[in-house]
Amino acid sequence: MLRPLVRVVIPALLAGVLSLPASPPVAAAACPMVQPPVGDPFPDCSSQQVLNILPPGNNGLTNAADAATGTPEPHATDQQGMYANLKNVAPNLQAADLRQYYKDAGFTVAASDIERRSTFPAPHDGTVILWDKFGVPHVYGKTRADTEFGAGYAAARDRLFVMDVLRHIGRSRLSQFIGPSPFAFQEDCTIAQVAGYSEQELTYQANLLPQRYPTPFGSITEGQQVVDDGTNYVAGVDAYIDAAKLDPTLMPVEYAALPAGQTVPQHWIPADIVAVAAIVQSIFAVGGGDEVDSWFLYKALADKFGPSKGFQIWHDLRLQNDAGAPTTLVQPFPYMNAANADSTTLPGIADLSSRLTDGAHYVCGSQTPPPASSSTAVPKISLGLPTLVPGHMPAMSNALLVDAAHSASGQPIAVFGPQVGYFIPEILHEEDLHGPGLHARGAAFPGTDIYVELGH
Repeated sequence: MLRPLVRVVIPALLAGVLSLPASPPVAAAACPMVQPPVGDPFPDCSSQQVLNILPPGNNGLTNAADAATGTPEPHATDQQGMYANLKNVAPNLQAADLRQYYKDAGFTVAASDIERRSTFPAPHDGTVILWDKFGVPHVYGKTRADTEFGAGYAAARDRLFVMDVLRHIGRSRLSQFIGPSPFAFQEDCTIAQVAGYSEQELTYQANLLPQRYPTPFGSITEGQQVVDDGTNYVAGVDAYIDAAKLDPTLMPVEYAALPAGQTVPQHWIPADIVAVAAIVQSIFAVGGGDEVDSWFLYKALADKFGPSKGFQIWHDLRLQNDAGAPTTLVQPFPYMNAANADSTTLPGIADLSSRLTDGAHYVCGSQTPPPASSSTAVPKISLGLPTLVPGHMPAMSNALLVDAAHSASGQPIAVFGPQVGYFIPEILHEEDLHGPGLHARGAAFPGTDIYVELGH
């Protein structure tokens, strides 16, 4: 994987590599106060203290006119060169040169750096979005609802088509949205195997938040606040969709290439946020499961080697507690322990073979759907055992941290490098959110950027 977002918290990098004049940590009381366009003043302790880079750029909108002329939007690739040039100076990057390769990521935006100002009619006349010289939206709200409305509008302005793709992937319906293809089927199957939620289940998860998180938060609860934030975010997304239907310059050109019935974006609902979050869950929060895949593996081994030997091989391959594996914890704990499965605990297991070969279901992993006339058992699975052996350790997100006691400046330092790959437009969306109880800047996955997920 490649690194599209690198966040540097300065004023120094690693002691011994770079050093800056020592200075005492910035006291909160000394942080400059920011007077936003709307709302109350707030302290900005990140001013000149945080830099970041998000190649290739923060804008993801290409309208029909841009596509016809081949003219990219100014902020589609304006961070790519800065990031690419890092390789030319590493490992000799000097503190004085950091801003040649990273942009300021503080809470403030200089008046000279404001390219566009967006305001809205009532009931969201308390929302102001300032778009800076890198196309980053700085969202300010008189109320928290105003801020979240602006977050939704800014997300749709920069990533509407990506968001639409993601909410369909999260429902295992990409093939329905962009049309059937091997790629679309594979994406749908990948999500369905680990997060195949129905529409009712997606809605249930959103509605369950107040019950799951009852801790008081102001006059309501934490769970209800998340629901309210999501509702206002959705309202902002829908406001942009409504505007784009009337103004072709706001409509992503990709919609014109979709199958009939998909060429106009539909309004968002809270369940869409959950659907997008399910994609992230399928990547980072998958523990357990795989029961169907495990059954297929056992069936293939039993057919080839007999029930007894096949079971032994299957158990060896599926073993979760490997006595020979390196460990970081001395104390063992139960994890993914096998449970008994029979017709009582899993009443549908006896019909699994017939339901997956009746021609009415697409079998994930097959090249084509099974023929409707098929009456054979589930086909044997070709086992490529070398593919089960782990290869090189995959690239992962990384961080370098130095506490104040070990830095040359006497201030803590952090360099964060999330690893999410290169996309056009970038799969992450940068935003700066300010309002009652909300002061954060950084990146988030489009469609879930109610809050900053990677930032400060």
